Amino acid sequence: MSVWNSTLQRRTPLRVSPARKNDRPRAAKERRPMKSRGMKGKAPTAEQLRFWDLLASLGCIASRKDGFFDPMVSIHHIDGRTKPNAHWLVLPLSAGNHQDGTGAPGRIAVHPHKARFEDIYGRQINLLRECIQILMDQGCAVPDGALRAAGMVQTDQKGIVASSGDGFCDTERLISTCQLRKEAVLSVNEEISTATGSPHNADRAAEIVS
Repeated sequence: MSVWNSTLQRRTPLRVSPARKNDRPRAAKERRPMKSRGMKGKAPTAEQLRFWDLLASLGCIASRKDGFFDPMVSIHHIDGRTKPNAHWLVLPLSAGNHQDGTGAPGRIAVHPHKARFEDIYGRQINLLRECIQILMDQGCAVPDGALRAAGMVQTDQKGIVASSGDGFCDTERLISTCQLRKEAVLSVNEEISTATGSPHNADRAAEIVS
């Protein structure tokens, strides 16, 4: 009785085809570093980062408007990252109020529902001013760059602080500066009027001081 052998054996040897050019090992191509597609614009300064920390301490400003405190926030840029003052014009927002599809459900995200977000919570620049006003009321030192970017105070060439007309300003600094100017004008007017008795010279003195 023969035993069946399952091992197959080839009767003719395998052919080995000659090497072709395309079969030769290729030299590894030098990989160029990939360009970043992340955040554009300049990196925030140390002062701007400290301002972000102050804003983050307030929690999400949209949640505040809704009546509760949400400490988990990210920094949202109001008008992009490349424009002047871009890193001053920011808001502390929760994930759900920042990017759609993230965070707690049911929240209105500024991306991509900007119009709907502002209909509910108000203009973003006004939200920033509200954040700054809260910080000032808490006694925090808000950087001048943030105040100017938000249009809350303006400083002219003579160093005079003035309101932007939106009802937001550093009131104590404004009153103090105006009072000092007024006292200086009155003092000069009194001295010149006493010495010369000429009201025109007094007006000239007031013009010089102002």
